[in-house]
Amino acid sequence: MGNRRFKNQQLEYWERTAVLTASFCVARSCIWQGIVFRTDGNNNITVNVYDNNVVAASAVRLWPDDYIVVGADRKHVISCDPGFLAHQGITVIIAVAGGGTCGYQIFYNAG
Repeated sequence: MGNRRFKNQQLEYWERTAVLTASFCVARSCIWQGIVFRTDGNNNITVNVYDNNVVAASAVRLWPDDYIVVGADRKHVISCDPGFLAHQGITVIIAVAGGGTCGYQIFYNAG
């Protein structure tokens, strides 16, 4: 399954990625609205979100450094309202503790 598009009440198009399991980049200018995580039920996830289509020293963070998603929570939502403008795209870098697994989807407006 690929990206999905839908409209909100203001008739703006919003998109979500397919379920991802590794670090990922939305490589175009957009508005970042949030991320939904599903953990393996045990292992914490460390998340970093950047305004950049490559991680470089000049990358601007869109969310606090090394944000922790608690693995025991199973589902976790980061919601941004209003969203953050990502001039160069959204790069999400994840690391799962203990060799665990996770899935997540990025929500954004590429309008």
